[in-house]
Amino acid sequence: MPQSFRDAVVRARVHGGDDRFLAAIRDEDVCHLASTRHGGGGCVLFKSAVRGLWP
Repeated sequence: MPQSFRDAVVRARVHGGDDRFLAAIRDEDVCHLASTRHGGGGCVLFKSAVRGLWP
């Protein structure tokens, strides 16, 4: 099996897992967590979730 094919298969599996993980995170849950950790104030998401590097 050529290395490039294995790389593509691995990349598809990893990215597929990332996509499923991101899809499982609900905006409401993120806001609730942020609000409870910061004194119960309101929460507004200013960016959509995307796959990439974490800060």
